[in-house]
Amino acid sequence: MLELVVVKQHCRIDTDFTGDDALLEIYSGAAAR
Repeated sequence: MLELVVVKQHCRIDTDFTGDDALLEIYSGAAAR
């Protein structure tokens, strides 16, 4: 769960990753599993 928070913060810092937010969410979800 903490990793997801870190990823979210990183996305907020880099607006270029906003488009990859969905991809990161899926990747983080797979990692959580």
